[in-house]
Amino acid sequence: MLTLPPLTPVLLLLPAVAFEAVMSTSLPVVPLDACTGAVPRTPRAAVVRPLMLVAVATPRFGVVSAGLVASTAAGASGNVTVGSGAGGTASGTTSNGGNSGSVTISTGAAGTGTSANGTVGNIILAPGGTTGATLTPTLLALGSGTTNAFPGLKRNGTAVNFRLADNSADAPITASTGTFSGALTGYEATTTKTSNYNVAVADVAQHFDNTGASGEVDFTLPAYAAGLRYCFTVTAAQTLKVIAPASNKIAIGTTNSAAAGNITASATYSTACIYATAVSNQWVAESTTGSWTVN
Repeated sequence: MLTLPPLTPVLLLLPAVAFEAVMSTSLPVVPLDACTGAVPRTPRAAVVRPLMLVAVATPRFGVVSAGLVASTAAGASGNVTVGSGAGGTASGTTSNGGNSGSVTISTGAAGTGTSANGTVGNIILAPGGTTGATLTPTLLALGSGTTNAFPGLKRNGTAVNFRLADNSADAPITASTGTFSGALTGYEATTTKTSNYNVAVADVAQHFDNTGASGEVDFTLPAYAAGLRYCFTVTAAQTLKVIAPASNKIAIGTTNSAAAGNITASATYSTACIYATAVSNQWVAESTTGSWTVN
């Protein structure tokens, strides 16, 4: 959008610009002898020297954005490239340089047109400096802080890592759906329980075990919701029981449990991964190893 400040009119009297206008070609020539009886003289070309009055607008101050607003559509704001200050050179050593500064950026709102809104520009982030043994990949902190209470995006070659803003660990991602062009790789979180535990919806995709347990450990599933998935592994030679909530059933193969039934195993490394199917209140083991009993 183009923003102009108040204008101060200035009147300038420019030097006269001489130009020749031949009277015989633009105005009728009246012979002098017609009025005075004198001998006609050859008319001389008239030199017209007008003064030119010019108004010049001089801005006191002003800011012009990269986009112009038309009458039917808003202009797009320009791209902004921001680089933090380069790291200083440490004195007395050739191996360590100073740290570059951080830059906090707030993008301006898109301009508004009469029939369409403009778009905000891009922000390009790059680490400061071009030399040195190692340059820390750019981390874009999301929020108003750079501690582990905030998430961030980190460049990792051509990949993007979801990290905590202090770069101490990976950040969790929550999404309703996802589309991936390649293989999806990663790790399931593993949680050890040595006493009875009520599995939460937020534990989805967790892998539970009973390492260090000295007795039976019961895991009670949360209320049914299609798509929930959990895995359970016996790592201590004690009974591990997975209990279905009220009115729910758990099936291994073609064997289904009673309502609010359970499945149990005690042989080391027996594993069952179960999920809530599209059938209401029905859980099914998608894979099992070792020996499990359906009750």
